[in-house]
Amino acid sequence: MLLVALACIHPVQHRTPQVQVRTLADADWLAVQFELDPGWHVYWVNPGDAGMATDIRSDDVRVGDPRFPAPERFVAPGPIKSFGYSDELVVLLPFERTDESVVELDAAWLVCKAECVYQEAVLRVDPTDRTRLDRHVDALPYEAQLEVWTGDGWLVPPGELFPSAELASSGARITERPDGIHISPEAAGNWAVHTTDGQSTTLTLETP
Repeated sequence: MLLVALACIHPVQHRTPQVQVRTLADADWLAVQFELDPGWHVYWVNPGDAGMATDIRSDDVRVGDPRFPAPERFVAPGPIKSFGYSDELVVLLPFERTDESVVELDAAWLVCKAECVYQEAVLRVDPTDRTRLDRHVDALPYEAQLEVWTGDGWLVPPGELFPSAELASSGARITERPDGIHISPEAAGNWAVHTTDGQSTTLTLETP
């Protein structure tokens, strides 16, 4: 019902045969909502073995870096593993409300089914909008950073990364050591980590 309500209040800013894009805002966030036709998907900031990261940015100094919900995992023959979203994606951007002027966002994404289509748009957000984005903010995954850098990768204490195979599947070298799990430096970037209880975490590996 909520999606229907949003569709009525907020007109589509960009429409293709595969996706409809709307913009939303509340007191602290701007949002870009992708509604995907059945069978189509777009990608997370780290697309995995295939695809292209969904990219949303602004030259407006009031707008922070985009935040994404936990992605789904797609597996294609190979096996090729990728991370992304079907049905709906709502990207949130922190917003410092210093005035009520309209914000422009540059968005680019790859939408895929049997084939892939590159798409882009310039979106305009009205910051006077007061849509409730609470449920989307609550859905943002916990963000963790590994700060133990050994000079040739990260050393993760035992039990803090589940499962390490998620990183190994995308080219990172994982080595079990007595003092923890060693992750090779090419793993730098953002990763989806799924815990044993089914929860998702965004793990950010940054070199010093």
